[in-house]
Amino acid sequence: ADYSNLCAPTLLLTGADDSHFMSQTVELSTQLPKAEVVWLPETGHFPQFENPEAVARQLIKFIRQHVNSLDSCNTPRRLRRLSATSSYAEDSSHFSFDE
Repeated sequence: ADYSNLCAPTLLLTGADDSHFMSQTVELSTQLPKAEVVWLPETGHFPQFENPEAVARQLIKFIRQHVNSLDSCNTPRRLRRLSATSSYAEDSSHFSFDE
């Protein structure tokens, strides 16, 4: 697949101990123009189950960094509006872990 036209930031969140998809993650990261790869240490194929707090921290960090990035993309107006008004990502008071 050709991903060269994607302008949205993309998070590739992978367990560092997931040997099954390590090469695919690396390959995909070279094809996505704005890919960010995060390898979670001591985590395997199911990071959302094995290390949910680390996954949540990384997702919140990524959203905070890129919440307005869709404005520069050729995206439907509805998505741009959701991106620009997403205060949920900025208010982490409802999360119980340290960031």
